[in-house]
Amino acid sequence: MKFSRKETVKISIIYSLILIFANILGILISSTIESPGGHIKRTSECVRIFVNKLKNTEQYKKYSDSFYQSVVRAAPMHYLGKIAVEMPF
Repeated sequence: MKFSRKETVKISIIYSLILIFANILGILISSTIESPGGHIKRTSECVRIFVNKLKNTEQYKKYSDSFYQSVVRAAPMHYLGKIAVEMPF
């Protein structure tokens, strides 16, 4: 599917907002759980290291850099599962 320049800009803005929201939501959730600070940043960095190794393997070279960037940006979303977990306080 081909998008006009205006549509592409709108899609890009929406995509950026979704990533910002996911990151903020992950930070909010992690702040309600007793855990060492910086968990979200450490998780994102671990995913970044993993992705850099993965994209240099023969099997996963076929994916674009933007795909791998999306994986790293989505790393904070792993905390979303904690929403339904009863808080211990």
